[in-house]
Amino acid sequence: MKKLVKVTLAMTGISVFYIALSAILAFTENTLNISLRTWADALGRMIAALVTPLLIIVTLAVWVHGRAWIHSAVKSILASAAGAGYLFWAYWAVLFIIFGVQEERMIAPGLLVTNEASFLSPSEYVYYRPVAVFFKMPAELTDEIKIQYLEKKYNREFVTDVSESGSVCDREFPEVRVSVYLTGMELRDDYAKQIALKYLAEGYEALGIERGYHITEVYGGKADLLYLEYDGESDIQALSEDLSQMISYCVGSTELFREYSGSVGVSSDWGDHEIAFTLPFGKLQSWTQQWWDKEEDYYRDSDCIAEIVAEQYAYYADQYARMDEQAQQVREEETEVADEVGISGKTEVSGETDDAEMQAYSVEEGARALYDAVLADEGFSYDVDYNAKGNFYVDLGEKDGYSYSLVYDHPSKNGACELYVLYKHTGDGVANDAIIDMYAVDNATKKVAASGRKHWSDVGTKEYREMTEGNR
Repeated sequence: MKKLVKVTLAMTGISVFYIALSAILAFTENTLNISLRTWADALGRMIAALVTPLLIIVTLAVWVHGRAWIHSAVKSILASAAGAGYLFWAYWAVLFIIFGVQEERMIAPGLLVTNEASFLSPSEYVYYRPVAVFFKMPAELTDEIKIQYLEKKYNREFVTDVSESGSVCDREFPEVRVSVYLTGMELRDDYAKQIALKYLAEGYEALGIERGYHITEVYGGKADLLYLEYDGESDIQALSEDLSQMISYCVGSTELFREYSGSVGVSSDWGDHEIAFTLPFGKLQSWTQQWWDKEEDYYRDSDCIAEIVAEQYAYYADQYARMDEQAQQVREEETEVADEVGISGKTEVSGETDDAEMQAYSVEEGARALYDAVLADEGFSYDVDYNAKGNFYVDLGEKDGYSYSLVYDHPSKNGACELYVLYKHTGDGVANDAIIDMYAVDNATKKVAASGRKHWSDVGTKEYREMTEGNR
């Protein structure tokens, strides 16, 4: 009995200390802004809400059991009531702990990320640094942390890019600017993509390739992906030979692609449309292997590349043909209506139809640019479709047990961009679909800006606002 009392008193003391400490730390938000580590907070909640009440009940039960003057029937009633009460309390306490404790992960030396989203809300990630084992304070993803992360991952030297804040570069190749960013609860980077771009462009010059090419840019004007241009089906074989040489040059220039993957784009005009897609190479990641059924050295065989390009060209040509057919049907239907209301009405409808057709082209091209710049490397597929109302969207396939889609929203306020929403579908109805992010694609340059918005009320990043709200 004495040992039980001592343990109970010790747990009660710890519980009181935890509750008092939590209350005190709540007032440091505007001063020290310090809080408990997630594991310390969870442990404190378990002791205060589950362990201490149980010990108190057991201690009281032992004390009551040893009192001869208390009738046995009363003891049984008290024991049953205490047990039932504790079970009821424990049920709700466990739910409170499970859904109230935030997920936390150490993503780099001295840098934590915590998911501070409330129950059933989209993720909300916040950076912290650990303090004295039990505590944490707000922090940022600094250039120093980015450099440590990159040097550990690639075993190379990196330095701060003095030409632009928020980027670092390879010390040996200062023109290779690298972005480090948070995806989910882990850091990722585009170093392999930027090295691929460097050696593809270098190979283009060294091999004396004469066909045209262009390089896309992401928000902030950063070079992103090289697209080699070709002249339709008749040029596919020649294109494939150039691709084989360029990719071989890239892979042979660095050992990086033994462990990581790169990609190169191809682009061709098809009527008023652009058929553009990417080909991966190097050490393919697991999400790429799910849909890419070629051998890793496929690029050495130009005939294999020609087969891939021909298949993709035919697929997108069919997609655009469907779009044109739908647009033609709309024109014919509106022409019939115009014939009924007179010549002036027909002229007006025709003008509206041309605008609608141009808008449809802009939406599809923007979605493709967004996919190539952001979503292709994440392992998503790309399948254009239309819902029952005829609205455009892209079926991105499944990933990690969920299906995803890219849905067109509307033109931006300044008319310069098309806006899209990336959804994760839970299978429990539209109301529970989660917004992963919202994007803007510049109609003229095809630059892509991620907004960081997960709710319709969110403001969005500076780059996103500048692209969509400013005068262009």
